[in-house]
Amino acid sequence: MKKLLIFSKNNYIAVLIVIFIITLLFASQIPKVVIDPSSDGFMIKGDPEKTYYEKIIKEFGSDNRMIIFLKDKNLFSEDKINAISKVLEKLEKYKYISKIETVYNQKNIKWRDGGLITEDFLDPFNLPSKEEILQAKRDAIENPILNSNLINKDGTAMAINIIIEKHPEIKSYDTIVSKEIESYLKPLNGVIEEYFQIGGPYFKKSLVEYIIKDQIKLVPLAVLVLFIVVIISLRSLYGALSPLVTAGLSVVWTFGFMGLIGIPINIITVIIPALVIVIGSTEDIHMISEYFEGLEHKQDRHFAIEFMANKMGIAIFLTAFITIAGFSSIITNDITVLKQFGIVTTFGLIANFIITVFYTPAMLRLRGPLEAPTHSDRSDSNIFQKIANLALKIIYFNRGFVFGVVVVITVAIGFGMNFLRINNDTISYFKKTSEIRLRSDIVKEHMAGAQNFYIVVDAGKPGAFKNPHYLKEIYKIVNHLNETKYFSKSIGISDFIALVNQEMNEGNKKFYVIPESKELIAQYYLLFHRKDIENNVNADFSKANIIVKHNLTSSYELKNAIQEVQNYIKNNVDSSLKIKFTGENVLVNAAADTIAIGQAWSITLILFIIFFIMSILFLNLKAGLLSLIPNIIPIFFAFGTMGYLGIDLNVGTAMIAAISIGIAVDDTIHLMVRYNSELKRMNDQDLAIQETMHSEVRAVVSTSIALTLGFSVLVLSNFLPVIHFGWLSAMVMVIALLADLIITPLLLSKTRLITLWDMLNIKLKQSVFNSVLFEGMKKWQIKKLLLSSKMEEFKEGEYIIRQGDKERTFYLLLDGKADVFRNIENGESIKITTFEDGQFFGEIALCGDIERTANVIAKTNCLTLEFDWESLERIRKFLPNITAKFFMNLSKVMSIRLKETTEKITKGV
Repeated sequence: MKKLLIFSKNNYIAVLIVIFIITLLFASQIPKVVIDPSSDGFMIKGDPEKTYYEKIIKEFGSDNRMIIFLKDKNLFSEDKINAISKVLEKLEKYKYISKIETVYNQKNIKWRDGGLITEDFLDPFNLPSKEEILQAKRDAIENPILNSNLINKDGTAMAINIIIEKHPEIKSYDTIVSKEIESYLKPLNGVIEEYFQIGGPYFKKSLVEYIIKDQIKLVPLAVLVLFIVVIISLRSLYGALSPLVTAGLSVVWTFGFMGLIGIPINIITVIIPALVIVIGSTEDIHMISEYFEGLEHKQDRHFAIEFMANKMGIAIFLTAFITIAGFSSIITNDITVLKQFGIVTTFGLIANFIITVFYTPAMLRLRGPLEAPTHSDRSDSNIFQKIANLALKIIYFNRGFVFGVVVVITVAIGFGMNFLRINNDTISYFKKTSEIRLRSDIVKEHMAGAQNFYIVVDAGKPGAFKNPHYLKEIYKIVNHLNETKYFSKSIGISDFIALVNQEMNEGNKKFYVIPESKELIAQYYLLFHRKDIENNVNADFSKANIIVKHNLTSSYELKNAIQEVQNYIKNNVDSSLKIKFTGENVLVNAAADTIAIGQAWSITLILFIIFFIMSILFLNLKAGLLSLIPNIIPIFFAFGTMGYLGIDLNVGTAMIAAISIGIAVDDTIHLMVRYNSELKRMNDQDLAIQETMHSEVRAVVSTSIALTLGFSVLVLSNFLPVIHFGWLSAMVMVIALLADLIITPLLLSKTRLITLWDMLNIKLKQSVFNSVLFEGMKKWQIKKLLLSSKMEEFKEGEYIIRQGDKERTFYLLLDGKADVFRNIENGESIKITTFEDGQFFGEIALCGDIERTANVIAKTNCLTLEFDWESLERIRKFLPNITAKFFMNLSKVMSIRLKETTEKITKGV
């Protein structure tokens, strides 16, 4: 990664030109991006139930209808009917409408004056007398099929059901249809007290309008928030503009990608530009911050960029990889909108990573500041240093107590997850104050239900539903549906036969049953035209369809209701009948379960990825676990809060965990990488923690604030899932910041880190590996031991050991040569020997407070490994098995040398 950053600096003109060309190519694809307001995206991709549903709506007509709702206390007066008739006339001529159902054109089957009448309730174009109109009104209200379906209980409200043809090939089709119908309704203004359209094209048109409003509102706000946060944090106009440019380029690439592969904008993907702007800027903030720190050492662009590359190389790669992994884990979800969101955001963040790695160094080389802003003040008056000092005080107050308090609070908040509910109902995605919800509530108040689904009963043989037995089974199901608390109204073919039977018995309601005679049923069917019953029975009478209307606005309620009906059917209905529940409502609801499954899988996947990568990077399973703990805590807070506040798990909130972990872990990685670097330099864990906190606090706090405020912008969306996603994600960022400032350093203070990069980069001569101190040890064990110890460089002629000094340290020479001299009485010194790489000296100092008996001076530049009891004990805690071997070898060598020394003394005596 460091090489890429340096490459971009050295070839800045070529890099900028290539980025510009790629941006133009992606920009050319943006016009292909479309807005998708359909509910198909909320269903399970490739669900065979959807194929079945599409087959059923061809047989029985669509369950997704537009409703024109009319309300007036004098709805059946002549002037009102005349005004409505003019609207109906225009609607019937409209080329995209295939069927219109009104109370007027329904068959009025009624016993009157000693005979049965079977005619339409009203002909609005040829009105009868006022008395006959009022009688038709009363008949409609008394009709069990029409009551609460097309007319309310007191006749002051009615619904016109319209089936719209589907034409996906026509651009902005739903908007065109809805606006055209709205123009037809204008003559009702001032005549009918209240009227409006809802459902179908109107719903989709409104969705498109809300999506466009979100884009216009959220993206500029995200840019403004980012600009303000960065300019305050870095105190640099350039530092504020650079992240905006990389984020802007990333958005262009992302939209171009959407146009290229055909992924539309929907109520979930609408937030992607704002997310890319906010999330994509975090690495820029870290990089610019390190660049400025480089300038403080030397006011030179080349030096500052290389300083940034050295500090940020590993961290940039890891944070980008894990953030991308967090978003890509969403791709595993079966719900189309979530899968699309995962694909697009994954690409967007990959694009941002590429742009950041190449554009930022290149632009810094071309136009980067030559002077750093005064933002690195380490004094106690600096707000960021105050934060670091406070965090360190908390950590060092009582580490066990602090960790225990965090665990208790996390568990208490996390307990709220037990109350989480899943919801995938599209109506509930709108604010209660939105026009769609308000209109829906009005329809609920006066009519049976704004939503519906089908229960299809398949007898498997033609003519079955002319048989009393099978009609009675339908009758049982419909009666049960109407008796439950869940559903507003259910209509089956049994209702038509039972109604005729009632009226043939002079309107006596006790005869609202299925007659026993098959011949009588056949005669009753003759009273209906095919269009009258086509929604409830197919042409060969082998299948029957029950239309179930309801006002349930949550998936978990609908799921429970359907389960109750299925249980009833299982225990009470002929088992030879194949009965299936279908409809848009049912398909969207069925996808709700996959939200929880997808959520669990996404979380598991991202946690595994983080654990695996960090364990490999730091060559320690403990490091993998350490990186997870600070980032799991915010998830407990998010889901626990949702449970306590009654916020549903839906397509918006389902993304929080995987995304938040992927983002929040960035700061953890920066802290761990910096700590590893400082620990190698200082070889003291407490000092390394302090230096890490003071060095990283500005970038960590700045990026967290930027993310928090950036996510907070989403609360201004028109969609509840996006709103909940926004403020919950903002909360997660705050909790993650607190965890990174307290839990991460607390855990790091008890951990020694060695990176894979360290292991690969350390170059040792074979003579070092052959040292007797490492006998029986593998090369990777030797490297790990060396990297856990303190390395020290000595220049040619510099003293490594001075004769007469009292130290408890011994040295292993890794590279170079060192001469050993002993001072004699006349002030002269004599050379005793020369040490070369792989040899060690001074080990006797470990035995006690003994004076050095000779000088050891660097003959060439030397790299040594320094050991004392304190460092050896520290290493033993982290590498017990390796240290045990090292101690064994050291004790053998010391015993041999002690024996040799004793023999020399004995011979001298």
